[in-house]
Amino acid sequence: MNTSLPSVNNLLSNIKSTVELLIQFRGDSLTTKYGAIERLRLAILAILSHGLKENTGDIYEQLWQLIVRLNANSQRYIRLLQDIYSKENIRLSVEQWIDQSVISQCLSQQLSCAINDNDLLPNYYYSKCFSVYF
Repeated sequence: MNTSLPSVNNLLSNIKSTVELLIQFRGDSLTTKYGAIERLRLAILAILSHGLKENTGDIYEQLWQLIVRLNANSQRYIRLLQDIYSKENIRLSVEQWIDQSVISQCLSQQLSCAINDNDLLPNYYYSKCFSVYF
């Protein structure tokens, strides 16, 4: 595993500060003027790519496969994936999925199936990637 990865604490701290900013300064100007959605996307991308197993494919291709698997049992979310999928630009597809999931406030629901799927995380992530040592 790459030792230059940010710590889990840094990842969580980054997303925490971004969410606090969103809560403190609600409104459209925050998302347009201060780039809150972009900041949140970057924080979520950092978390999703943290400890991702290094397969031969592109990191965004791996993330897209994970996203599809997370949403495989939901017709609602499968339609969202079909709408944003771009074979020519998988990175854009991943970024649009994050943006749309944040905007529609369904990211947590989409990620929650990973809790019940014992094979999902081990297929995509190293076993200790999200461990926090006290």
